[in-house]
Amino acid sequence: MSELEATHRPFDFFGRGYEPFDESEFSRRQTTIVTAGGDSLIVKAPEDTVLRKLLWFREGGEVSEKQWRDVVSVLQISGDKMDQTYLAPWTSRLHLSDLLERARGLLFICFSVHQEGL
Repeated sequence: MSELEATHRPFDFFGRGYEPFDESEFSRRQTTIVTAGGDSLIVKAPEDTVLRKLLWFREGGEVSEKQWRDVVSVLQISGDKMDQTYLAPWTSRLHLSDLLERARGLLFICFSVHQEGL
C-alpha cells in the first residue's frame, strides 16, 4: 500500500434534505475519532446508514449490488449495537420492512453456513 493509500480514504458528501427522515438522520450524526492523533469526522449513525441505503436500493429498482452489500455489511458490523427502537419505526414508516428482513435473513443464512463449516 502506498503512503497516499495509507493516509487518504475516499468518502462521499451528501446534501441534507427536508423530509422528516432527513431531519432525524441529520440530528443523530456522531463524532468519530479517525486517527491516533484525535482527528475526527462527523458521520451518520449506523441505523441511518442502513435506512438511507435501503431507500437508495429501493429507489434504484432493487438492483444495486453496492447498496445491498453495504446494508448487509453495516448490519453485520453493527449487529446488536443497532438501536432497534429507532430502526423499527422508521423502517415501517419508509416502507422498508421487507428489505430489512431480507437483509437480516441473508445474515442469518451466512452465519449458519459459516457455523456448519467450522
